[in-house]
Amino acid sequence: MKGLTFLIAGLVLQIGYSQENIPLGTWRPHLSFNDLDHLASSPDFVYASNETGILQFQLSSQEITTISKINGLNSAALTAISFAETTNQLVADMRTD
Repeated sequence: MKGLTFLIAGLVLQIGYSQENIPLGTWRPHLSFNDLDHLASSPDFVYASNETGILQFQLSSQEITTISKINGLNSAALTAISFAETTNQLVADMRTD
């Protein structure tokens, strides 16, 4: 009986915890960035990409931002990225199908 009580309490806590960070009516992408294909860096950021999108790591705050088709990337079929120091821009090469 004691084991069943702990199991139920654990499930209730897990369900409550998993739902608290996503406000009702909002979307949050769940994209896979386990395998990264390309790296680029600037004085303030490190960028990594794969066919899913781009990860942007800010060096000063250590904050990670994702850029994908969900939030503004025109195409997710990235074949290369590079940082252009002369224009201070990230350049992305994309495959079009």
